[in-house]
Amino acid sequence: TTGAEIAKCEKNDITTYIGVPNETGLRPTKSVMIVPQTPEETLSAILDFDQYHHWVPYCENSSIVGRFGYSLYYFYQLLDMPLIKNRDMVIKVLVNRSISNKITLSMMAAPNHIDLDLDAVRITLFKANYAIYQDKTTGRTMVEMENEVDPGGFIPTFALNWASRSQPFETFTNLKAH
Repeated sequence: TTGAEIAKCEKNDITTYIGVPNETGLRPTKSVMIVPQTPEETLSAILDFDQYHHWVPYCENSSIVGRFGYSLYYFYQLLDMPLIKNRDMVIKVLVNRSISNKITLSMMAAPNHIDLDLDAVRITLFKANYAIYQDKTTGRTMVEMENEVDPGGFIPTFALNWASRSQPFETFTNLKAH
């Protein structure tokens, strides 16, 4: 979780919280949104890794690099952000469907799953946890995500703070439209 909240942004059925820096200096985030799609449609969009460049901000390229049934995936992303150029990462995704119809995704960096692109800096710390479910009171689909990432290399503090504030909201805004 994000711990103590230091910033909150609410707009278009999306709420983003930014936590205080943890022991590594990173700011974890939590985002919550309401989407018009069903939980399964939302899951389908999140698992369509080849399309991430259409809705994940600064994703230049993405592709699935492994799939094992319907619950374990590996995908690759190449990112190119302002001041944080040429980063790549491999993400392991575990999908769980509960008997209460709640879908959870646990994403974590798997830096050694495929060889490093010698022109990129490999991101080795990435964690994201999604929960997708239908709100029992309103019947609307809710998506929650907690996220923490260290882009690696030397990054100025102001750039990390900017990314902590803008990336979760932009990602959810684009996912909602996708």
